[in-house]
Amino acid sequence: MSTTKYYNIWCITENKFVGVWSSTVPTACPNNSGHAVNTSRVFFNESMSNVVPYTAGEPLPDNPVGGTSWYSPEEGLRYVYDSTRSLWLTDPFPIQFYSASSRGACLDCNGTYGFQLNKPGIVRGIRMQGVYTYGSTLPCEIRNSGTLLHSFSLTEGFYSSSSLSVLLSANTFLQIYVDRGLGKIMNPLATVDLSYRLIV
Repeated sequence: MSTTKYYNIWCITENKFVGVWSSTVPTACPNNSGHAVNTSRVFFNESMSNVVPYTAGEPLPDNPVGGTSWYSPEEGLRYVYDSTRSLWLTDPFPIQFYSASSRGACLDCNGTYGFQLNKPGIVRGIRMQGVYTYGSTLPCEIRNSGTLLHSFSLTEGFYSSSSLSVLLSANTFLQIYVDRGLGKIMNPLATVDLSYRLIV
């Protein structure tokens, strides 16, 4: 296990801080040693102090302690071991799906009817609400390109779960589908808590 620290050094050529794992204070840009740098603008990133650098292909501990962190410089992502799911996961980030109204259709996500993953992931939770006046419940689904992954129902226009474990493969096209029900739901908004997962 490495004992190096995570530093940021200001690269004048790239006009930004560049991160690097090093056992000594860096004096050159890790992206290109020919880049001009400002060696007076180097700092130790305290938030990464308990994180170990991870290189693709390296073995990980067989029985890690929950909360153990690994950082993948190739991806620029930090993975934390989730002992309840036995998975290495990134911190969750929200993906929002919305429509002015919906019935028998998928909600919009940034101008398209889904979110394209480029790495294996997991849905860790979802919150959804909307105005539905045609009954007390409305069936909804988490889908991959139209294929059902997980079903849930809005009750009185609301649903929330923070304990899901819906596994997603790389290239999943994540969708939120609203059933036809008895009529349209107005202003449905779904927020999905998504994490990428490390395949070891």
